[in-house]
Order: sequence, then C-alpha cells, then structure tokens
Amino acid sequence: MFKKLIAFIDYLTFNEQSRVLSPFAGTLIPSKLINNVNIAHNVIGISIGVIPSSNEVRAPINGQIKKISRYHNGLTISNETFSLILNFGLLRDKYPLSAFNLKVKEGDNVKVGDLLLTFDREDLFRIDRNFICTLTLKQKKSVIGYGFGSFKSVDFNSVLINI
Repeated sequence: MFKKLIAFIDYLTFNEQSRVLSPFAGTLIPSKLINNVNIAHNVIGISIGVIPSSNEVRAPINGQIKKISRYHNGLTISNETFSLILNFGLLRDKYPLSAFNLKVKEGDNVKVGDLLLTFDREDLFRIDRNFICTLTLKQKKSVIGYGFGSFKSVDFNSVLINI
C-alpha cells in the first residue's frame, strides 16, 4: 500500500536557505529507480519521483509558469534562481488530453500552494500501471549547492530539497 508522502513543494526562506517542498502527495521514488534515462541519471537536473495518492498538483514555489507541455502532462515554473520541471506521467503519447485539467496558463505568476492542475488518477493508472510524477530542479546558476532531506515519506509541508 502506498504511503501518503509528498504534497506541495514550497519555496521558503529559512536560515538563508531556499526550501522546496512537494507539489504532489504520494510515495517518494529515488530518481535512479525511474524508467527514464534523463531522469534516472539527472541529465537535466536533480530529480525525484512520486507515485501520486492525490489527483492535485500544487505550486511548489513562488514563480512564473514558463512552459506547459502540449500534452498537458508537464510544466515548468521558474524564479530568479532555478526552474522546476514537473511531469505528470512519462508516457505522454498514451495519455488523453482529457485526463489533465490545467488551472494555469503560460505566463501566469503563481504562489506556493496554488492549484496548478488536476488529473484523472484512476484513468491514468489504467493506461500506465507505472504512472509516476516527477520533479526536476534545473539551476540557472552553475554554483548552487543542494541537499535532499532523508526520509521515505512527506506531506504538503515536508521539505524535499534545501538549496
């Protein structure tokens, strides 16, 4: 049974560190276990996966929606320091557009906790038994340190990444 974990990645400043909480609720999966070479090997940036237990995706940082996938199963949120790439499933060609209900558009400014999207979790799991959501941190500056929290489960207030 999946444990409830992630839920709302949040960019907060605390002791001069940026914190990313979770946009998803679900079970954490290390990137090396994700069946996608770019994510498993952190080619684009550091990544983490979540088997979702909820059908909502919330804004993990204050920022701007820079890009939305034409399949509606991915988007990029950016601030001055970094971008977060959120993917909702990795078999984009197999998912119907009707499975994703976008609540934002490119260019929108969002605040932590804003609802970005809902999806038909049951339908997506029928189509893709390995349906997983991913978050990838893409840094804009080359020298930014980061560290992951050491836990197996998170909720909406859990810190996933310290930057």
